[in-house]
Amino acid sequence: MIYVATEKKEGLITAYFAKSKKYLKEMGFKWIANFNDEQKAIMWVNENYSMNIKEFLYG
Repeated sequence: MIYVATEKKEGLITAYFAKSKKYLKEMGFKWIANFNDEQKAIMWVNENYSMNIKEFLYG
């Protein structure tokens, strides 16, 4: 299972990927999506934020 949270700062969307939902909650995220594998998670981010510059951070 892979978890994804996104945040927007100064017009830049940042997607955070983690194998632990707890890690993202500790970072202060309340809305966290979950996926069966990393490829599906990346595809979801690309489809939803394709017009924005993306920065991927892995935890």
